[in-house]
This record gives sequence, C-alpha cells and structure tokens, in this order.
Amino acid sequence: MTRRGYSWGVPTPLQPLPPGLAAAGFTTASAVAAGASRRRLRHPSLSSPFVGARVDGPGPEEDDTRGRALALAPLLDRRHVFGRLTALRLLGVDLPPRFRSAHDLELIVVSASARVRRPGVQCRIVPPYGSFHTVGTLRYTTGATTFLHLAKSLTVEELVMVGDALTRRVDPLATLESLAAHVEGAPTCHGIARARAALAHVCPGTDSVPETILRRIIENAGFPRPVVNAPMLDDVGAYLGRPDLSFPELKLSIEYLGDVHRTDPRTWRIDVERHQRFREAGWTVHEATAETLRHPAALLRRLSDAGVPRRSAR
Repeated sequence: MTRRGYSWGVPTPLQPLPPGLAAAGFTTASAVAAGASRRRLRHPSLSSPFVGARVDGPGPEEDDTRGRALALAPLLDRRHVFGRLTALRLLGVDLPPRFRSAHDLELIVVSASARVRRPGVQCRIVPPYGSFHTVGTLRYTTGATTFLHLAKSLTVEELVMVGDALTRRVDPLATLESLAAHVEGAPTCHGIARARAALAHVCPGTDSVPETILRRIIENAGFPRPVVNAPMLDDVGAYLGRPDLSFPELKLSIEYLGDVHRTDPRTWRIDVERHQRFREAGWTVHEATAETLRHPAALLRRLSDAGVPRRSAR
C-alpha cells in the first residue's frame, strides 16, 4: 500500500528529474514535457524564483543577479535581452552609488507584446539597435549598447561613472571609440544629448567608481584633469608606481583609500609602501576617503595651495 509518498511507512525515494533540465533553471512546462510529475515539481528540494520556473536546489539570493537571470532565462525567447543595470552587473561593472541596492532584473524588448510580467522583473521597450552577448542561456547587451540605453535615466555624472567603468584599466569592456560610435549611430535615442555630454568627460584607464567621482569633483571645481593611473618614475628613472590621480609636473598625487584598505591588510601594506616611495622621491601624496567625496573642500584647498591651476568653478 502506498499513501502520501510512503510505502508501508517507508518514505518513497525522490524521483530524479528528467535528464536535460538545467540545474540553474528550467520551466515547469519543459519539465512536464520531459516526464516530471506535477508533484515532483512541488517538492521542497526545488525552488521557484519566478512563476513557471524552477531551480534544482535553493533559489538565488536577491543580490545574485547572475543566478536570478539564469533562473529567468528559460522563460524568455529571442525577443528578450537583459539590459541596463542588469547588463552592467552581468558584465561585472561597478554601478553608480544610487543604484547599488536596485536588484530588479531589467529586460530590453522591442514591443509591449514581449513584456514579461513577473515580480522583480522590469521590461523596457527600446528600438532594435545595438549589440549583445550570448553566454550560455543568457543574452545581455554589450557595454557600449548598455551605456546608450542608460542615457535616458542616468545623470551625466552617473553616465561618466559607467563610461569610466566600461573603459577601465584592467579588462576593459569597451573603448572610448566604441562608445562614441554607438552614440553617433543612434541620433534619435532617448537621452542622446546626455550621452554625448557624458562622453566628453569619460576617461579610460580608471580602477574604480570612487576614483571617477573624485576626479570629477576635482574637474568640476575648476582644476585640470589629473593624470589617471599612469606609471611614474623618480628623477633617476626608477619606477615608483601608479598613483590613482596625479599632477606629475607638481609631483603631487591623490590616492583614494577605499574600504578594501580596511578589510585587506595586504592591500593596505602595498599602498602604504607605495605612498612612502613617492614621498621619498619628493612627491606630495594626498589621501582621500569616502568622507572626502562627501566633503571635498579641504582637499580642493590643498590642491589650490599646492599650485594646481584653477579656473572659475562651474
């Protein structure tokens, strides 16, 4: 006698899922078509991050963009591409601070008929231009296309942060030229004027969003653009390091100390030693923190006192 999953008091072994179903995500319809029972799909060993989708095991956390995108992907078709902030996260790009807590998945679609109505999913209707990556079951816009799509809703300064992050020093995802080509190739795009304005201030070769914010504070205060992450030598040609921002003609550098300096002793030690090398070579090293970004007046005064030329602030 078998009753409620028991055979004579012994639990019935859990039936394996049909082969071919991706552990990261599959639709209930595809599972039933492959031979899974409705009862099996209700088993607590499966999670349901979206209606009509299952994940074999615990579902992804809210801030696990890739895991949630993989779980949603089986519900999508060729009309859907992950874009905007979701694409930035899938590309591994730091977001502007205002959006760090935004975790809804954003889809780019070309018509209202392609909208996906699920909690935690936003659809944006965008004309069919740009390019995208296909990685496994995920389709998401390239860095240059993402920059253009974000122009409608980001400020100029936030777009500069995104542009800097895309053209970063290590493993860049776009070039200034590719960003410019996308902008000029979509003259009717919403936010195109904002994209063009931001592009004029994007600086390739940066390492972090806070460094970009610090650079833009300096520029907006009327100082010239500092040199970004360029290798510096002492007077006899010995390598000193790459200051975050610098005015080499004045032997002056600005270093941003992020939270990693508090949590990673090795990073802290390396940077302390680098700053000391610069000081021994006759440089002045100014250190900035998150507090400096909020209240930059003291740093700006020190730059002015050090002789950095300054035009009238905007």
